[in-house]
This record gives sequence, structure tokens and C-alpha cells, in this order.
Amino acid sequence: MHIATFPALAITALALVLWATVATHSSNTNSCHMSYMKPDMIAMTGFNTTQTPLAHKYSLHLYRELDVDLSREVGGRPVLFVPGNGGSMRQIRSIAGEAAVQYWHDPRRAGADADTWANGSTARPKSALQKLNTFAFGDTESDTEGVRGLGDAVTARDMSGDDRRDAVERPLSNGKLPSQWPDDLPLDFFTVNFQEDLTAFDGTTVIDQAEYLNQAIAYILSLYSSHPNPPTSVIVIGHSMGGIVARTMVTLDSYIHGSINTILTLATPHVLPPVSFDKGIVGLYHNVNEFWKTETVPGGKLEDTLLVSVTGGIRDQMIPAEYSSVDTFLPPTNGFAVATTSIPDVWMSIDHQAMVWCHQLRRVVAETLLVVAGETTEKVSTRLDTFQEYFLSGMERVEKKAQNASESSKLTLDTLVSINTPLTTTSNIIINDHSPNQLVKTKSYFKFPVLKASEINEMSRSFAMPVDKGKSLLVKTNMPLEDLHILVCRTNTGDVDTNGFSFLRYGSKSKGVRVGTDTLVCANVAGEAVAMPSSIKYATGAKIPEEEETGEDNDIPVDSAISSTSLSEYIQLDASSLSGFQYVVVIDNTMSETISSDSYLLAEMALPSDMAVVAAPTWWEVLKVGRFTIELPEKRALLTKISLPHFWSSLVAFSIRLSTSDSFSMEYQCEAKKSMGSEHDVLFAPLLMQYSAQLHEAKFSTNLCGGYEQGTRVAVHGGAPYMPLAEGRDVSGTELYLWTDSSSRSSESLSLTLEIDLWGSLGRFLGFYRVMFAIFPMFVFLCLLMIQLRVWTTTELFVSLSDALDVFVDFQLPWILAGSCAIPFVPHVLVSLLYPQMSQPGQFFLGLNGTHLWFLGPVSLVIATGIVVVLHWLLQILTLWVCQCYYMLGLAPIAPESPFSVRRIVTISFLLLLVFKIVPHQFAFMVAVLVMAMGAGKARVGRLMQSEDKDNKSEPCVVIDRNLINYTHSLLLLLVLLLPINAPTLVVWLHNMANKWHTPLESHHEVSAILPILLLVLTASRGIMIRLPQSKRAIYATFAFLAYFALFVLFHGVVHSYRLHLLTNGLCLCLLYLSL
Repeated sequence: MHIATFPALAITALALVLWATVATHSSNTNSCHMSYMKPDMIAMTGFNTTQTPLAHKYSLHLYRELDVDLSREVGGRPVLFVPGNGGSMRQIRSIAGEAAVQYWHDPRRAGADADTWANGSTARPKSALQKLNTFAFGDTESDTEGVRGLGDAVTARDMSGDDRRDAVERPLSNGKLPSQWPDDLPLDFFTVNFQEDLTAFDGTTVIDQAEYLNQAIAYILSLYSSHPNPPTSVIVIGHSMGGIVARTMVTLDSYIHGSINTILTLATPHVLPPVSFDKGIVGLYHNVNEFWKTETVPGGKLEDTLLVSVTGGIRDQMIPAEYSSVDTFLPPTNGFAVATTSIPDVWMSIDHQAMVWCHQLRRVVAETLLVVAGETTEKVSTRLDTFQEYFLSGMERVEKKAQNASESSKLTLDTLVSINTPLTTTSNIIINDHSPNQLVKTKSYFKFPVLKASEINEMSRSFAMPVDKGKSLLVKTNMPLEDLHILVCRTNTGDVDTNGFSFLRYGSKSKGVRVGTDTLVCANVAGEAVAMPSSIKYATGAKIPEEEETGEDNDIPVDSAISSTSLSEYIQLDASSLSGFQYVVVIDNTMSETISSDSYLLAEMALPSDMAVVAAPTWWEVLKVGRFTIELPEKRALLTKISLPHFWSSLVAFSIRLSTSDSFSMEYQCEAKKSMGSEHDVLFAPLLMQYSAQLHEAKFSTNLCGGYEQGTRVAVHGGAPYMPLAEGRDVSGTELYLWTDSSSRSSESLSLTLEIDLWGSLGRFLGFYRVMFAIFPMFVFLCLLMIQLRVWTTTELFVSLSDALDVFVDFQLPWILAGSCAIPFVPHVLVSLLYPQMSQPGQFFLGLNGTHLWFLGPVSLVIATGIVVVLHWLLQILTLWVCQCYYMLGLAPIAPESPFSVRRIVTISFLLLLVFKIVPHQFAFMVAVLVMAMGAGKARVGRLMQSEDKDNKSEPCVVIDRNLINYTHSLLLLLVLLLPINAPTLVVWLHNMANKWHTPLESHHEVSAILPILLLVLTASRGIMIRLPQSKRAIYATFAFLAYFALFVLFHGVVHSYRLHLLTNGLCLCLLYLSL
């Protein structure tokens, strides 16, 4: 095989991976609405170097929303925002501005409306969506005075500078002081200016920020010391690496116990660092996770601390969603991780930067914080329940009850239903304008007045069906629950105290409500409802509400799309919860004239076996054809739960298509067509939910008929590369939940096709293995160096990298590729012998938790070989250019000079002194790379030697030494391969210098970390290379070290890549010994 094939192979492979990333990103269009605010950042000048020496680097600020809250004094509950890697303190503007608007525009606090509320008016407060529209879209109604319109808006992206306003100090907005509502206070958002510090690359920077924030919290709490009932803790919000800083704070000695009891992180990599190039950041992750693991147990220091992690899901191309999980170090009593696709009214994936400004998400976060802030003195379980109520989809509760049927909670009896007409039941309950047997269509909507407990209403309609033993109740509706009574009932035997019960009636001829033997005792189960997006109409155009596009000229607020027909509700009660009940009763009291003609309710009883479909195709079966089709049962329930136990790898993405053998039925199913009374009519289009317990991810898909071209994609989050598993937990498969209209014949013959999404899978491959592309080329180079040394020891010829590559590709690479296929099958005990201290299962080689993706090993090594080829060619061009510069400048070739001249000793001593005191050793490494590049170029000029003529006179001459050229070229490639490991720390140091910070990077001022490399570069650049003869012991020791180095890179290089620099120092010592 000729070497020329590899550049094309490498470039093609890299282009495909990059294309896959773009394709994956574009297929998940950013559907976030822009947020608007008027920020005012108030510098807290009282917190200075007298409190902490780190104040010369960082500063603390208080956020206020102009035109809403101009108070320059604290008066609420404190919240502290921690920006991430390179993040800005201004990123808090969106959430803080929304929280201010939601608080101060509540009717209880809005001037006259507050008086009305205080006087006992039953006027309903503004909903979150109304407050949202009022603020973000410039509602000009009288009750929005003081809120600017869209024309004056400043977006989160466009805001620049401090934009401070010299405002007159005044009380909090609307003239109302927080003391008037002692249990309902606003939020005081504090934020920190870290000058866009780079925390992802340096552990010392993380600790500095954590130390500063502990002192900042002590100062913040002191501001409230004169207030009645001053707060004792601060809620901390961390974005990206800011979440790691927040978790590090509680591990330090400067932490005030109890000053942090609630931490909310957004897109934070909790499990593994984004890159493992720095020893400090890898060690910090290990220590912090171990601390949280041991201290969150009962009696631990963090027993009352809550941690909630929110991940953006598949759109976050920087931090894989799996890295935001918390189950490996946190018990479920102290927090959870959740994807934004699960959060009600968000229901979509969000990219990394949009996590702090996405309007749909900030609205929910702000509302949640306003509630949780009043619970900071409560137990952790109370705060946990609040976050779960706002952040989880509700399917978690359904699943828990289904899995623990014996522990299902008993339903609370709260309603009496008087039966005044014969109780007729049906096998299921269908309420729809096209159901003539059960509900008469009145124009295109229903006109049923709301039924109050004390009223007799002749127009309400009632339906009933029996409770079948052993079956579960399934209800799906898009009708407002406040207009429905969904009850499970039993006959009244006089054993229930009915005081305080609501009284309803079944039938239309009642003249009064009676309590007697004809009365049903019921439990209203509307509280068990789970909200989800609607799929009511036209699946090809149906979208999750927040993803619907609005034109620039459209004056309708984006949230106007969220109406009674944009959301749906689902109720599921298992047989144990229904034990003792006899009937399911639905009383429809709808009277709103805005109810769409597409409104529906479907209720039925179903056996658990009718809801479950287990599909267990092997990976080989899927890979052979690239797809797998699941035939759904013709007679199935409203909900079909599809278990795919073998589909758990996070590296594989799928597209989903719903199909049927009957094109006529498919037309009804997908387009939701209706023709009065047709048996093919469907109440709603199919709705699919992908559920992952690890991340509490409930990802909904409404466009199932469009298939692959429409971007209906599923990404699994079961087993990610290098992810340690929680104790007692194994990787689990994928769960799909499919809701279809079981009452329609067009739903009978449906099939679900899962097709491997090649581009999406390649994009995820790049996302998880970005570090691998920088590490595995070192393995290929070490194999090439062993070939060069082996030839050198036998022929005294140091062959070029091109020749070594030919030998490697023809003879070694096939065996290596074959061996890499077997690595996933190697027991962890054997692999851990290379590095037993920090080796964990699933964290070696490619970090695979199974064997089904064994082919990724050969693919990765082929790409790594191509990268080495490309770098080899680029460095050849560079050294040839340096050689030409030497010729043009007339500089002399390499002279027979000792590498340890006085001038060189002084130079290297001065550089080492700088490393010891001022610069990190990465700076000296960059100097070594430049010197080596110059030395490799000079080696091409030639070596100056003395030759004798016929008269035995010595004359200088220039000799081209191919051995030296090849040797220096190989050393240059070695150093270039180490650049990705050393460059990030150097960037951190340069950033600090640019901000005039001279704080040393503690773990990067070790002279021993750079001395062997400097000495080898010094000798090689002066024409000194390895020599023969050598003792066999020295040669064998060198080969043994090279083999260990190569195996370490292959098995542990990605997770512990910072060790490569140390091992390179060892290799340099070996080469120095052979040279001198």
C-alpha cells in the first residue's frame, strides 16, 4: 500500500466528520426565542481586597432590571451566578430580568391591583405566559406601565459595555417594600466578573474562583444582617464550568457551612472534564466528585444540599448531555439531572450558549427560583419536590408507579357524584365533535357552562365506563382540565365522611344533589395528569408549540400558539391504584367558545401486556441493513411502550418513521383527515416520546410520518464513552412511548421503522472523541519511531518517516487494526495493569461499555494514521521553508560545536529560572518547539565537516546527513503532537498576563517537567543524535519504554492525556542516554 493513499484517506475522514457535525447541528434548528432586558450592573465596591486578595482579579456586581426594579439596595433573597469557561457576568441578564418582571408584575404587587388583591378580590393573577407577553413583546395595556416595548429592547446578544445609569436611589418598584410580603420576596441576583477566565483548562483557576466566591457569599449575607429574618444561604447558578466552581466551593476550608444549600447548573460537565490536558483539572474533578459522594449521605456535610443539573441535550455540541448526569456521585434524595426536552413548556434541545438566554427556558427557571427562594430554610426534600414539579415531565412518576405497583399511592376521595339517571357505561369514553353517538356537535365547538359544586346544570354531559380488574386507566385529552371532571368512583356504602367533598351530578334531569345509596364516592384524578405537546393535527406540520416559527412581521406573541389545543394531558393509573373503584366517570363542563373543533378526550382500560412491545434485535441485525422495523399490534392500547434493550449506546443516532401497509389509513393517520363519522377518523396524530431515566429525558417527537428527511431523530443517552457507571446500575436500553388513537381503524396496522442516522452518528462520534483525535496520533508516531530505531540498530541508517510509514502500513497496521477489534473484549483487570491507580471500568481505549461497536477502534486508528501523514507532510514543507531561509540569509550550516557551550548553558539556565518563578513550563515547551523547527530546517542545510584533499590538507565542507535530517524531523513531529496538551495552559497564562494577573499557575512551574525536553532539543539542534554501538540492555530498555508508552496512549491516553507530557520526558531521557 503506497503512502500517498493516506492523505486522501485522512482528509476524507476528517471532512466527513466535520460535515456530520454541521449536518447534525443544522438538523436540530435553534428554536429558542430571543430574550429582552434592560440591565443595570451595580458594582459592589465594598467587597474589595480588604476581604480577599483575589479582589484584584475579580469583582462582584448586583443586577437590577431598569424600569422594573431600580433599587440599589438589597431587599430580597440572594442568588449568585457563576459564569463558565470564558463566560461573562452579563450572561445572568436574561434569567434575572425575567425573574424581576415575573415578581414585580404580579397583580399582588402592581399598584392598584395589589390593593384589589389585598381586599379579597377573586380576580385571577396573571399567568406566567401573560406576564411573559407583557414584558417581552411590549403589551401597551394600562397594567403594563413601566415595561418597555419591543422597540426599546436590547437583546442578550447585542448588549455591550456596562450600560450603567446614574439612577436616583429609590425604594423597590411600585413603592412596595418587601417587608409588606414577608414570605414573598424578590430575588437579588449577584454576578461575578471573572474577566472571561478560562476554567476548563486549569485547575488552579477553578480553585481561585471558588475561594473568591466563598468570600463573596460571606459578604453578600452580611448585607442582610440588619434585615428582619436575614437569609442564611445563597442560591448558586452555574453555567458550564461555573457549575464545577460552585461544587468546588463546598469542598474548601473557606466554605461557611450552610451558606449554599441549592445549586442549579446549566450545561455543566459534572462527570468528566471537557479536556484532560491538565493534571490539576483532572485531579480536581476526582476530588470534588469523591467529596460529594461521601458527604451527601445522611450525617454528611452536604446532607441538606440540593444539586439540579440541566443539560441542553443533543444540540449542545460542546458538552455531551451524558456528562451532565449526577447519579455517579449524588443520591436521588439530593438532586437529579434533567434535559431541557423534558421541561414542560420548553420541550426542545438547547445549545450550550443559549442555555442562559433561551426565553422558553429562562421563563421556567425564573419562576422556579422565585418559589425555591422561599424554601431555602426548608428541608432538602421540599426544594427537591419543587424542582421536580417544574422541571420533570411527570412521566417519571408514572414509570415509578408502574414499576412499584405494590407501593402505588392511594387516591384521595374528594368528590360525590349523585346518580339521577341510569348509569350507562361504554367500553371506552370518546369526547369529540365527530362522535355523534356520544356528543352532539354544536356548530364547531362546545357550549357547556362550567359546572359549579352548588349548581344544577342541564347542559353538562356525563360519560362512564367500568373499571376492569387488572387493567390500567389511560386518558389522553387536549381539553382544559379545569373544564373537566375525570373521576374514579365507587358506590357509597356510608363508610366515608363526606364533609368538605365537592358535589356533582351524573345525568341531565336532576333537580338537586342528594347523598344516598345512589351516590358515588369519587377521587378526582386530574392531579395525576402529565402535560405534553399536542399532536392534534396534520403531523407534517405539527410541531412542539415553542418550535413554531413566527414571521418577523407577525405581531402575535410567540406564546399565543400555546393554547388549549397546543398542549395535551395524559393520565395513567395502574390497577393497584384503581383497586376498590368501580367506574370511571367523565363530566364535561366546557363552555369556552374558543375551544377548537379538534378538542378531544379518549379514555380506556388496558392490560399492561397490551401496552408493552419488546423488540430485541441484535446490533448485527440492525447493521446488516441499517434499519429495523417494529410491527405494532393491531389491537393495542392508547399507549404503546416499546422497549429496545440493545439500543443503549450514545454513539448511535436513529431516525424514526411511522408507516402502514394501507396508504389510505396512512393518509388519515398522518394528516388527521376527518369525514363525519368515518371509522378511519383519528382524534390526534401519533406522538412519540423517547425516555432516558439517567437524564430524566423525555424527548417528544410529533413528526413521525415525514421520516428521515424531516429530521425526526432520536439520540440515545444510555452508555456514553468513558462514563463511569453508578453503583448497582448497568447500562439500559431505550424506551419509546407511542400514543396513537386506539379507537380508529386507521391506527390498526402501524409499524415503526428505526434507521441508523449516519450523519448524526458521525457527529456524536466527533463530539465524544475530540480529545482522541489529538491523542491517538501519538500512538502511531511511537510505532513509527520503534521502526526507525529498529532499523538504526541493525543498519546504522535512520530511515525517514515516509519509509517507516510504508513499513508500518504494509506490515504492522493490519495486525494493529485486528488487535484493536479485540480490545473491547479484553477484561478490565488486564488493562488496569498499565495504570492501576486511576483505571476504572469503561474508561480505557475508546471508553466503550460493550462490544457491539468494536469496529470504532480500527476506524479511529486509521484516522489517526492519516493525521500523522498530514502532519508529516506539513512539517516537511515547514522545514524546507526554514532551510530556504537559511540559504537566503547565508547562515552557516551546523558546525561541530559542543551543545553545552557557555552561551547555551546561560540561555537554558535563564529559561529554567523563568519557569521556576514566572512562566509556566508550557512556555519553555513552545520555545523548544521553535528551536526544534529551526534545528530541523538547519539540518537540511547540512553539517559542516573537515575533509582532507590529496595533499592531506584539511578543508571545511558541507555534508548532507540524511540520518540527522530524519532524526530531527521525527523529534519535531513528537513535539508537535504534544502541542494540544500544552497549548491550553499557555493560553490561560497569556490571558492572565493580558489582564495583568501575575498569580502563578502552581502545578506548571516544575523545572523537571521541561528539562529533559530542553536538553534533547539542545543536543539534536546541534547535530548530535543517537549513536552506535550501544549496550543491548540500553536498547532493550528503550524499546520496552516505547512499548509501554504506546500502550498507555492507546488504553489510557484520552482520559489521562496530561500524563503524555511526563512520558515524553522519559522518552527524551532515553534518547539523551543513547546520544551521549
